[in-house]
Amino acid sequence: MYHRMYMAAKGNAYKNKNVLIETIHKEKAEKKREVELEAQRDARRAKNTVRKNKRVARKADRMGDEEETAK
Repeated sequence: MYHRMYMAAKGNAYKNKNVLIETIHKEKAEKKREVELEAQRDARRAKNTVRKNKRVARKADRMGDEEETAK
């Protein structure tokens, strides 16, 4: 990020220092937001995996009980 912004500043892409600082804050906030969203996605995936495993185990347990009652 630093290199890209430095090259843009050398190329006169920013009108003044305030615009550059504003851009830095925006990009940092966006990066932080992406990290938080990724953490939320990972948490949701882990939670869903646990729920799926419980459901599969419960279904397998039920199938085993049905087989025992059929005998």
